[in-house]
Amino acid sequence: MTKSGERHASVLFQPAIDVLRVRADGTYLDCTLGLAGHSEGILRKLGPQGHLIGFDRDPRRSALPRFGWRGF
Repeated sequence: MTKSGERHASVLFQPAIDVLRVRADGTYLDCTLGLAGHSEGILRKLGPQGHLIGFDRDPRRSALPRFGWRGF
């Protein structure tokens, strides 16, 4: 969610997820975590052995996803 309460829409979300061919046991790095739209798509495809590492230069942005990922 953004400050105004609107949900963030990732640019080219499905094409990006498709091209990654996410494997359940893969390891993925998101260098522009932001509001984590793409990372959430990766997480939905990861299994218990998979890993996602994410960071963002703006510490206010990279802290946001932690509060919405309780199901992962």
